[in-house]
Amino acid sequence: MKRIYSTWGFEKDERPHTLIGGTQPLTFENGEVDSDCEKIFYQFEACSWEEANAIYHLRQEFEPYNPDVPAAPCPKCGVLFYPEGGGECWNCDHQQ
Repeated sequence: MKRIYSTWGFEKDERPHTLIGGTQPLTFENGEVDSDCEKIFYQFEACSWEEANAIYHLRQEFEPYNPDVPAAPCPKCGVLFYPEGGGECWNCDHQQ
């Protein structure tokens, strides 16, 4: 299942520096918007947090994204996913 992710940064920046799941800026418990999220740069769809980070790293011209956690078979559909990372299977709606 694809989800929307968005990238944010300061108004003066030419590139984003924050990746967020969803389309709204980060907010604190009191509802105040995080100052890192002054401007939205772009939105895109991805099937998991790991895929979103891979896309973000490519667009930022970083090294390829490495989740740094082991992959494991999804208990629902059997494909590999990262239960200790984003915890969401890219192939089905299973959430760890």
